[in-house]
Amino acid sequence: MREVFLRIASATLVGLAFAAVLLGCDQGTPPAPSPPAPAAPSVAIVQETPSAPQTAATQATVVPTPVPAPMFTPVQPAPTASVTPEPVVTQVAMETPTVRPTLSPTTVSAPSPPNTPVPSGEPTPAPTSTPIPSTPTPVPPTPTPTVDPSVPPHLRHMDQKRLMLELINVERTGAGLQPVAMGDNAAAQLHAEAALEGCFSSHWGLDGLKPFMRYSLAGGYQSSGENVHGSDYCITEADNYRAISDIEDEVREAMVGWMNSPGHRRNILRPKHRRVNIGLAWDRYNFKAVQQFEGNYVEYEGVPTLENGILTISGKMKNGVQFQDERDLLVRINHDPSPRQLTLGQVSRTYCSRNGLHVANLRPPETGDRIYFRDEITRRVDGSACPDPYEVSADAPAARSHDEAHALWQEAYDASQRPVQDETLVLAMLTASEWRIDGNTFSVNADIGGLLNTRGSGVYTIVLWAPLNGEDTVVSTYSLFVDDLPEPGGHAAVVSEIPVSDGPPAERHIEVKRRMLGVINEERDAAGLIPLGLGENAAAQLQAEASLAGCFSSHWDLNGLKPYM
Repeated sequence: MREVFLRIASATLVGLAFAAVLLGCDQGTPPAPSPPAPAAPSVAIVQETPSAPQTAATQATVVPTPVPAPMFTPVQPAPTASVTPEPVVTQVAMETPTVRPTLSPTTVSAPSPPNTPVPSGEPTPAPTSTPIPSTPTPVPPTPTPTVDPSVPPHLRHMDQKRLMLELINVERTGAGLQPVAMGDNAAAQLHAEAALEGCFSSHWGLDGLKPFMRYSLAGGYQSSGENVHGSDYCITEADNYRAISDIEDEVREAMVGWMNSPGHRRNILRPKHRRVNIGLAWDRYNFKAVQQFEGNYVEYEGVPTLENGILTISGKMKNGVQFQDERDLLVRINHDPSPRQLTLGQVSRTYCSRNGLHVANLRPPETGDRIYFRDEITRRVDGSACPDPYEVSADAPAARSHDEAHALWQEAYDASQRPVQDETLVLAMLTASEWRIDGNTFSVNADIGGLLNTRGSGVYTIVLWAPLNGEDTVVSTYSLFVDDLPEPGGHAAVVSEIPVSDGPPAERHIEVKRRMLGVINEERDAAGLIPLGLGENAAAQLQAEASLAGCFSSHWDLNGLKPYM
């Protein structure tokens, strides 16, 4: 026993973790590296996540770690800029009983029409790269920052993040909008670090996750929209580019690029945003930036859960969201296949992504004067021209230069602008067993086991619409990762549930961790060793949660990362 605890102590040092319940684009032009010699090239990308209603049959654009246990661990980073504005969603009317007229579908304005890549405007041209002169003027390069793992992701590089927040709010106040506050969701920072390490810039991650999936895995459940800045190529000294000399200049240049790109600009100036999560990562030649805007209109009693096929949603609306009757709450379900690992060659051929396939709507229970005659409806919706990385060969070569990266980006952008045929969606209309609206509080329970059996495993994203200032608006998106499904006829789906973030990972289950620390130090004391203190590194907690979600126990994780990585 003593030997076991000593091994644990020496292996983990100060990182202790306990797993709680774990549930579980559009790209602009690539950004350019900073100049003195040819400045390194850069790109801007835009992606949308649902924040405004979309017809039941409409798909919005949005952007998790692979299933069965999606783990939110940084993938190798890469320089790129991307934006994910709130996806345009067209509200699909719930079928009402014959006694009452059927609600007409209402289209709520969004950054771009449903199922179309964001941004709708022309891409921002990438800066022209120029080789370093033969006798360059020496410029002291900006050193690569050392990431202190004891600092939670959302608190890293705070000086630079405050500058970006200031620049964002200068633009918003200049447009007559309320400023946004700094958020604490870790997804943006982890995605920026993954992009720098992996030499990519996309709303997709190398783990196959889209923005809204990463956001959910980091504990987010509001509406959200992502902007990304960077390039799908890592510049090195051998490329003969000037090193970055001033990070604040890079922050300002990223904002200029986003504001000159229609889709990114719309995301920054979306009136319903209330907070922004910022991610920044850089080395001597490459700079990555991610903005993930979010609303703040719902407060769950507990995030949506799925147990034995029963979906449970309850909470209250706030900040201007008002219910007049039970039909003011709209609940839709989107589905994505289970995320799979992607290669750099696949990710570099993306421009935008969809919010998932709209597969079902929930509706209130039948009553004496409300009877339903159909369990599904058919809708024609705009098709999506977003290039799908899963349709690209995993052997597709990655860019060998910034110019090649920009050419691949341009091809993906051009493909996203081509006209596509409309799609026909068959939506399941699922009748809830409970649908309670009381003031601004709500509670919904529905058996969706049949939908799980039909659609299979994957990511089921719950999207809530509610009236905000007289307009139906997406107020919440939350992704549930369904890893395993029951035999036909059963409803016992095995689901990994994403918990609401309960503070930084290192602080979760702190009382239990302190008890384990006490046991460890008893063993160390008996062995004549000095006691250990409790560390703040998040890796142990995140690995424990990923292990629980993925049903594994190993020093390796499902992303292929080892402990020291």
